[in-house]
Amino acid sequence: YVTDSGMPMSEWVVDGAVRPDYETADFDGRVYQIDLASGRGRILDGGIRFTNGIAFGPDGHLYVNEMISGDIFRYRFEQGAPTGEREPFSNVMSKDWTGGFRGPDGMGFGEDGRLYCAVFGEGNIAVIGPDGRVEERIATEGASPTNVAWGPDGDQRLFVTEHELGQIEVYDTGTTALPLYYGGSRPVRL
Repeated sequence: YVTDSGMPMSEWVVDGAVRPDYETADFDGRVYQIDLASGRGRILDGGIRFTNGIAFGPDGHLYVNEMISGDIFRYRFEQGAPTGEREPFSNVMSKDWTGGFRGPDGMGFGEDGRLYCAVFGEGNIAVIGPDGRVEERIATEGASPTNVAWGPDGDQRLFVTEHELGQIEVYDTGTTALPLYYGGSRPVRL
């Protein structure tokens, strides 16, 4: 499963900055399902306004975020296959935000069942509980975290790529990574 933002980078960034009409720009962000045996793909969903982060949760469902709205959607899966339309799960945007462009970027689940989502532009990692509520925010040094990943097996440190300062930041989360999935339900440790 992969995401496509729905707009070429050459149209997204104009003169070195995010296009000024980003909130109303025409996106056709998509989620693709790739058959590894045949190499063929199919569109699982489309019409999302800047599709970005993607992760399977401990419940076996697929989670995908929409950068422009801040929404995180859930796709229910049974026996390794999607069973319905996307449904709202959470929103990671801070209610008191007054700055410019922001939105959810890379994300991953911890063994604690919580979703850790980089919020680009707001300078934090939103930690979302199983009920979809943002339970805490881990402040990053820079304002533009782009992705998250835990260290090797047993490592409880979350490594965050941060674009503004051009660095990797490290935070102790008290949990390890949930195993990644390549389809179906077989976990793959990286």
